[in-house]
Amino acid sequence: MSAEQDQPSECLDGVCDLSVALQRMDGDQGLLLEVIEIFLEDNGNTLLELRAAIEKREPVVLQRAAHTIKGAVGNFAAKRSGDIALQIESLSKGGQLDAAIALAAPLEREVETLANALVAYRRRVAA
Repeated sequence: MSAEQDQPSECLDGVCDLSVALQRMDGDQGLLLEVIEIFLEDNGNTLLELRAAIEKREPVVLQRAAHTIKGAVGNFAAKRSGDIALQIESLSKGGQLDAAIALAAPLEREVETLANALVAYRRRVAA
């Protein structure tokens, strides 16, 4: 691994900041990779839960899914997706279901972009 690969850097145009993520994990690169793996494995199910909550118009389930996403993306200092998830969570809790639903597609795009960035980072580290 080169010196550049030893230290993670910001991924994809502000999508996340893996330097911050690594600091949160006390500098443990292996732990960061484990957390990335868990995120990549669980991400699809959480997004399915989000979509099901929207389809059934269940604000409590939507709030819970957004909260789960907010926590998961927070591990990677993914500000944009975390902010959108927080908005969905707050709007759902406040009974503004249509406004919360309107943010679901942007959240899914941000989470997908994050997942792609994490996959690319994992490949670079493994190389």
